[in-house]
Order: sequence, then C-alpha cells, then structure tokens
Amino acid sequence: MDTKDTVRQRRQERIRQLTSGGDKPASLTPERSVPALMRETVPTAPTAPTPVQKSKASDAKGEADPELLWKSQPNPWRGWSGGTEDSGGGDASPPHDGSGQLAKELRIKILLSLALFGCGFGLFQLDMPWAKTGQSVVVGMLTTDMDFSAAAAWYDRTFAGSPAFIPIFGEREQTAERAQAGIRSAAIAPVSAGVIVRDFADMGSGVEIAAVSGAEVRAIETGRILIISSDSAQGETVIIQHPNQRLSVYGRLDSVQIAQHDWVEAGGVIGRLKPAIEGGQSQLYFAVRDQDRYVDPADVVPFD
Repeated sequence: MDTKDTVRQRRQERIRQLTSGGDKPASLTPERSVPALMRETVPTAPTAPTPVQKSKASDAKGEADPELLWKSQPNPWRGWSGGTEDSGGGDASPPHDGSGQLAKELRIKILLSLALFGCGFGLFQLDMPWAKTGQSVVVGMLTTDMDFSAAAAWYDRTFAGSPAFIPIFGEREQTAERAQAGIRSAAIAPVSAGVIVRDFADMGSGVEIAAVSGAEVRAIETGRILIISSDSAQGETVIIQHPNQRLSVYGRLDSVQIAQHDWVEAGGVIGRLKPAIEGGQSQLYFAVRDQDRYVDPADVVPFD
C-alpha cells in the first residue's frame, strides 16, 4: 500500500474518533466543526523543524507519521547512504572505517616487528651457552642458501617442468655440450695445382701461390662479389663476401669474368692470372679474413 494512502487513512480514523466522542479532549466542545478541528489537529508545513512539530508527528497509536518525519529532516537522504545523523526514524548504521582498521593492523605489525628485532638484538648481546646456540641458528638462517631441489622436482613431476620465472629454479646446471671451434674448411682451392711460395708468417695477411701461367682463379666458397679493383702494377683484385663474416681476397689477376655484386658458387671462375714471362709460373695473392681478422689460408683451403 502506498505511504500517502496509509497516512490519509490514519488521519480519517483519527477524525472519526474525535467526532464520535471517543478519546475526546476536555477542551473540545460539540459545537466545533470538523474543518476547524482539522485545522487545529493538522499543522501547516513549517519552514524549519522544531521539537513541537516532532511531537505532533505522532498519531493516537504512538506511531510516527513518515511524511512529516521525512519533511522535518534537514538532509533526508543522508540516512540512506549510511550517515550517522539521527533521522527521527530507524537507527542508521555507522559507515565502515576501512582506514582506521588498516592503521590498527599496521600498528600491530610494527609492534611485533620491533619486538622480534629487540629479541634478536638482545640475544646477540648475551654471552651465555644457550645464547650462543641461538646466535648460531639465527646466523645460519640468514646466510645459508635454501635448497629448492625438492620443490623443483615436485614441479617437474606435477607440471612437467619447473617454473622458469622463479629465479632460484632457473639456476640449475644445464647439460654440458661440446663447443664447436676452429676455422671452417673449404673444399675448393683458388687455383689448380697451386704451391705456396710465401707463407702467412712471412707476409702477415695472406700467401703467395705459384700456379700455371694464365691459370683460372676460382671462388673458394659461395658468395657475392664485394669489390673489384684495378692497379697497373698488381693487376685486378677481387674480394668476395661469404657467409658468417668471411672474406676471400684474390690479387694479381690479369682479367676478371664477373662484375661487382654478382653471385658466385663455390668453384666458380672469377678470372685468370697474368701470363708468366719466358715460361715461368704465375703468382696469385690469396688472403682470408674471418671475423674481422686475417687467418692463415692454409687452415682454410687444402693446398697440395
């Protein structure tokens, strides 16, 4: 039932009681009309609530008139949001003070921490046998590494692998593997039947190879033609870029059969040596640069 209908029915019941003579006050006379009685019993809405108005907000049964109580509150919505102000009706529950509870818990933790620190400090100030035992236990707890092997084994059995995101589990020793080191070997020689006449120790950057006059010069590995340079005294020089930062250098060529940026396969002809004078042998300058340093070509190419 609507609140306004309830209030209206109670007012009508009260009027009937007064007009029928039941529960009539001493000052009331039969000659007084019902409209006059209503004007005296139901006050007009005041501009500000007073204790007298609160007392008139109750009917004959002692129940509070909800409409008048609602209008008499300065802030009627405050009780609905958990406020502590007395609304004249039901009791309003106080709001939960979360910050106060947090401060209380923080104070308790700080006091416990100070108590533990004081106990530890006092233990190390004593020079007694039982204190020495306690001191050794505390030192061991602070300095000895914990063994997580059992926890790691449990993770392996349960989850098929230990949690790598936990640093302590990532420090387990891995299976040792043999490292591959040394210079890679190439199967292709730069010239056929070439013989080293000046070695790497003598020249410091490469070797000189004696070969048949005008012999073909071949690439030792697959690569790209990086540089082709010409010199009137030394002839043509070709530099090839190979995989894994390896360079091969071919000097004293008479002619070249490739162009810069060309791609050559292992064993591909890149040019010819200068013809020898009076039936002698031609000379090829050959060098290998691996990982930004010159290496002995005899360790890279199998010479006869």
